[in-house]
Amino acid sequence: ELVLHREFPSSLAGRSILDLPLRRTKPTTTTGGGKERQHFGDRVGSGASRGYRGDMGDSVTDFVEVARAHIARGAVVVPGDADEVWKDECAYTFSNAFGEGGVLVSLKTWVAYSPETLQLALESPCQSAGGLFLRIRKTKVERDPEGSKGKADDEAPVTEFALGTENGFKLDEQKYEVREQLSLLAVPENAEVDLPCGDLPLVVGECVKAVLEHKDGHTESLISEWKEELVTSKYADALIQLPDPKPVSSDPSKWRCASCGAKTNLWLNLSDGYVGCGRRNFDGSGGCGAALTHFEATGSIYPLAVKLGTITPKGADVFCYAADENDMVLDPALSRHLQHWGINMLEMEKTDKSMAELQIDLNAKHEFDSITEEGSVLVPAGGPGLVGMKNLGNSCYMNSVMQLVCGCAGVRKAFGEGAQQIFSKFAASFDGSSRKPQSSLVVQLAKLCSALTLARGVQREKNDAGETMSVSPDMFKALIGRGHPEFGSSRQQDSVEFFQYFLEQAARAERTEASLLPESHAEVSSSFTFEFEDRFQCAETRKVMYKARADNVLALSVPVGQATNAKDV
Repeated sequence: ELVLHREFPSSLAGRSILDLPLRRTKPTTTTGGGKERQHFGDRVGSGASRGYRGDMGDSVTDFVEVARAHIARGAVVVPGDADEVWKDECAYTFSNAFGEGGVLVSLKTWVAYSPETLQLALESPCQSAGGLFLRIRKTKVERDPEGSKGKADDEAPVTEFALGTENGFKLDEQKYEVREQLSLLAVPENAEVDLPCGDLPLVVGECVKAVLEHKDGHTESLISEWKEELVTSKYADALIQLPDPKPVSSDPSKWRCASCGAKTNLWLNLSDGYVGCGRRNFDGSGGCGAALTHFEATGSIYPLAVKLGTITPKGADVFCYAADENDMVLDPALSRHLQHWGINMLEMEKTDKSMAELQIDLNAKHEFDSITEEGSVLVPAGGPGLVGMKNLGNSCYMNSVMQLVCGCAGVRKAFGEGAQQIFSKFAASFDGSSRKPQSSLVVQLAKLCSALTLARGVQREKNDAGETMSVSPDMFKALIGRGHPEFGSSRQQDSVEFFQYFLEQAARAERTEASLLPESHAEVSSSFTFEFEDRFQCAETRKVMYKARADNVLALSVPVGQATNAKDV
């Protein structure tokens, strides 16, 4: 197998590795006992010129001496389990390991750079003398359906609202075979050697192995966000169930909503046996909402309802209407509660989609036709101001807000056009142990804004209709939602609430990281803040008082009685 390598100039400043000519060299492997063995560095080998290209010699032995010099300066630090490693995407642009030049991960700080931003690493005090960088190049190859797991497993439906689990959404590494090309780059010597290479010092091999085995920060955040943990309802143990119950048929064909007669999306109140529809969705689907209406009409004392059609020997969907829970819950006594109404869980079969499956369908298909340009002929576009944001499950609320924010002139000038100055200032103060670029909101806002408004570091994507440009804001979402119970999850959120939360976080970051911004910088919130003047008049004296207040949202009260679809809402 041949591996493509690039010849480096004597100076990286102002130049892109992507523009340089290619040279073919063979990778290094060791064979022992009839089995190929890969090792990243263990002080063995002949030191022959294998998989090496550089400006300061013509053998791996020369590279090893350079590596040892960097190690002596503390340029190699092995990451521990608790350390954060983002190795698949540049911290400053949206270039990733699947791009032409791959990403370059510092073996000292575990920060990933693109070939175009590598100069920023050399501008930081901790790596001004250079260092060793692990270059990771990746390509995706769709897994062979006839492979070890077989076609049936590849096409198994998603039944769990989670990422990376057996029954949940598959991560990329589960859907595709990801092929890696690894090499080690020494800067500023401009020398690169293929990995695995048995001649490298042991600590280099340990560091490379730890970086590669570390779950990328994006994957870690996704798994924690998407896994939806249900809690046990506090109403389950002492649930009221009316005496002398009228049995509910176990035959799904006989189930009907007591209000509208619908046959699907039916919920059985576990206290009084009422069967009613679920709530109406924004697009008119769902039901008439009779189950909730009945709960409210009966004094809100019968909170638990089970979705008929999801009952199996393993369980069912249970919802609690009580205001202090108002969510999907677990009912440990569900079998006994159903038996009260004549339903034997052990004999039931699933006939309707669970709530998780309905949500999964929406996120898997992204069929939002009822709120988009359904039926329109859309022309693919891409370029400055024409860069989209990929939906990370339920992140449309964040994407819409950030497109709006980054499109404003003041924000675009400060964080889009001024992105390079922000990056350089951050790099100049980065000592390796302080806050990293992926943890700086000012840096990540500049990264996102420069991509959306100037298309910097954004690759064109080909599809059936043509070419488009979009970014996946994983690093930004992980940062802005860190520590927040709602925005740190992958549940649907309110755009206005996120907008105001973002302005608060941005204002805090602009104060704590003011050194990254010009002295004349105006806070992001200033582009959206305006003043209300309220007029108050005393009913008796007829005196008037005016009071001014600042706000960033103009709320318009629409009288429900004047709504043309009042019956629906």
